Amino acid sequence: MKGKGKKIFLLICLFILCGYFIVFSILTIYNQNNERILRDEVQSLSKKDLSTLKVDTEIRSKGKYAIVEKAIKDYLTDYSSHYKELLRLLDDQQLTKLLTFDNYQKDGPEFEKSLTYLDTTKKSFDENISFLIQGLEEKNIKGFISTYT
Repeated sequence: MKGKGKKIFLLICLFILCGYFIVFSILTIYNQNNERILRDEVQSLSKKDLSTLKVDTEIRSKGKYAIVEKAIKDYLTDYSSHYKELLRLLDDQQLTKLLTFDNYQKDGPEFEKSLTYLDTTKKSFDENISFLIQGLEEKNIKGFISTYT
């Protein structure tokens, strides 16, 4: 009886050990798969141009990786929209027409409309460029991600 009880005990320990190994293997494979999905998404996003970026908001990874993926996509969406707005301001035709003879005739000599337009455009430009510059700082990126985690 003693030998039989010892064998049963060792068999139970072996099953428990195999169970732990199987669970550990499944979790490891699950995490590696999600990490690979996240890396692929980030790599795909990093190859895109900010001025034409349309972020696919579908979250493909799961668990903690999905949180990081969502944070990255939201961050890039915000950053891209500010960048596009900055490009729109720089390409504004009204800005190039401020120094034309027609504008001197219409708005001169006080240039109230032109000065108001320049003030609002400058304010918008300053806000967007400030957002873009601050958005590149590591502490701000980490702060943005920490709001998600």
